[in-house]
Amino acid sequence: MKQSKVGALMTSDVVRAEYGTPFKEVARLLAEHRISGLPVVDDEEKEMCRQTDGVVAVVDHLTHHFDDSWRRPDEPAPEAITGNRLRRL
Repeated sequence: MKQSKVGALMTSDVVRAEYGTPFKEVARLLAEHRISGLPVVDDEEKEMCRQTDGVVAVVDHLTHHFDDSWRRPDEPAPEAITGNRLRRL
């Protein structure tokens, strides 16, 4: 079986957010670029040597904006998906 190297799969023009970027802007970037996560970089470093501080994913955004009530096991799945909890985003 042929194995691919990470360099063949990576993206060089990475969509990223700076440490102080508001969550609403991160959500816009995720939706606009149709991606599920992006790196968070130190906004104090120079452009060419920025340090990655972490990664933000869609699930992080949902967790930040919603309580865990949408995970209630007694609630039917269609209501959890189509209810007002997710429409507010």
